[in-house]
Amino acid sequence: MGGYRVKKPYPYVHEIRDRHGHLRAHLRKPGCPSVTLPLPIGSRAFVEAYQAALEVAPKIIGRTEFRCAQGCHTDCSVLMRLAILEGWRNDNPVSAVEGIKIKSDGHRTWTDEEIAAFEAFYPIGTEARLAFALLLYTGQRRSDVVRMGRQHIKNGFITIVQAKTKVEVSIPILPQLQAVLDKVQSKRIAPAFIVTAYGKTRTNAGFTNWFRDLRIKAGLPEGLSPHGLRKAFCRIAAEGGLSPHHITAISGHKTLTEVTRYTRAADRKRLAIEGMYDRKENGVRKPSRQGFNRNS
Repeated sequence: MGGYRVKKPYPYVHEIRDRHGHLRAHLRKPGCPSVTLPLPIGSRAFVEAYQAALEVAPKIIGRTEFRCAQGCHTDCSVLMRLAILEGWRNDNPVSAVEGIKIKSDGHRTWTDEEIAAFEAFYPIGTEARLAFALLLYTGQRRSDVVRMGRQHIKNGFITIVQAKTKVEVSIPILPQLQAVLDKVQSKRIAPAFIVTAYGKTRTNAGFTNWFRDLRIKAGLPEGLSPHGLRKAFCRIAAEGGLSPHHITAISGHKTLTEVTRYTRAADRKRLAIEGMYDRKENGVRKPSRQGFNRNS
């Protein structure tokens, strides 16, 4: 016979024995700092401290709860539509319930200063610089960068079928990327440029963890991710004058909505600069930013 799961009387409470052999109780609620509670569990002092800790704990809706809520809303909506088709209901009450929306800018875009700091810390010839250059100068997702190898290079282009969209993209190899690729050992027979210490291709999660360690070692702030370099690629391309259609052809975005955000911001910046220079009496040569030359 299967056993029954007994509900814990005090959720999030963990009772452990420390290295001195003493028994201790802690309140460990996701998204909240750990709180030590007095023993024994169930005593008046414990209950008062437990309740006080729960009241102080912030009410945080995490990514998991958000996805569960969205999934429940979608499933119920599908169920109601099926009920209407089968004649069980005449209306869909779920349609009156708005979905949960969280405003977020997503992964933070790397700035020129942060890009320069990373490149200064990891010189050409290191695995870190190779991974960084592939992310920045191709504008691809990590799931595509970890698969890139010499088999994808032909006639000055990197051609690869994106793992997410199944769209084939051809990215011109810029001089900055070519300089990094030239330092890759020509005798490397691994199926990808980026490999582990054992010569194995990195997984998506493994690559992200490895890249996070590189960022920390370089002394760069939190929030900088591989995907942030994809966004930096779009930003720099837009500031260099590329149109949304040009950027999309390289990045592989399905729609122009995301890319247009970068080109609009670049256009505002360009117009602001031109407007200020037009006010100069003696005239000043307008700065240009060709391609990905961040030093121009």
